[in-house]
Amino acid sequence: MRNLAGGRPFLDQALSGIKILKTIIHQMIKDNTFKLKNFLKEESKLIKKYIDCKTRKCAKLNKELVTKTKQWIKDQNKKCSQKSSKRYYDCSVDFYTKSNYYKILDKYAKCGKKKCSKEREHIGKLRNNSLI
Repeated sequence: MRNLAGGRPFLDQALSGIKILKTIIHQMIKDNTFKLKNFLKEESKLIKKYIDCKTRKCAKLNKELVTKTKQWIKDQNKKCSQKSSKRYYDCSVDFYTKSNYYKILDKYAKCGKKKCSKEREHIGKLRNNSLI
């Protein structure tokens, strides 16, 4: 006599199907983890090339940026007290947008975009072509 749920064979088939799905899911996770690691390695290499290019081709701005960064941090700490996070944030943003550091950083970014466009393009293509 057969019971309503389909009996033992039905349960065995269901468990077998679950085991197969579990195996497939584990394999998919393993494959995607491998793809992600390779993507991150490749992206890291391309970003390093871009930064090296930017540092080399925009050397004057980079040197100026380093000195302005140190000065900007000192000046910001003097001007913006850290009593409350909202006040400090507002003061920092205002101070940053009016500073020479902001202008030089903007010039440096534009220089990198212009003179190292091939390197940036490679990064963009990698990201667009990735399935991750």
